[in-house]
Amino acid sequence: MTTSTQPSIQPSTQERQAALKAEIAASRDREALIKAQAKTHEDTWGKGPPFFSSASFAFWQEVAKGHFHIASCSACAHKFFPPRVICPACWTPDTCTLQETAGEGRVFSFTESHAVPTRVIPIAPVLLVAVDLDEGVRVLTWLMDTPLSEVKMGQRVRIAVESVLERPTYVARRI
Repeated sequence: MTTSTQPSIQPSTQERQAALKAEIAASRDREALIKAQAKTHEDTWGKGPPFFSSASFAFWQEVAKGHFHIASCSACAHKFFPPRVICPACWTPDTCTLQETAGEGRVFSFTESHAVPTRVIPIAPVLLVAVDLDEGVRVLTWLMDTPLSEVKMGQRVRIAVESVLERPTYVARRI
């Protein structure tokens, strides 16, 4: 009977510790980068909604005034949400204009989420709904003050701007 000696596939304890230290360092670098980006954002835009883009800045300004809008392409008239730099229908850049909407539509889908960002924990769990607006645009938002057991597919809702956790945001309510 002969035995062969094969090299160990398992990393040594020292190798595992070195890999763990490298992973921790990389995590700290990512955290520092995210903090720097957040600081730059706050210095530029104030404590507004996270991560404005050139297309969404006007949208969030309107939300801050209490108005909900959808986007429309000035080149092909396609309506969409959220506002984007490039039209998702014709791919024309920088043609996004805001269009007022009544914000009424039907629940397309919904789910209750218990896994929420830290800032949202005070109102968790949240009821997320995908709403098909009458204008043909689908919007994802929270359905407020409605138990999960009372939500139905096709139920009529209206999207409005309200203060949630001391910030203006758009939410849905049953009509």
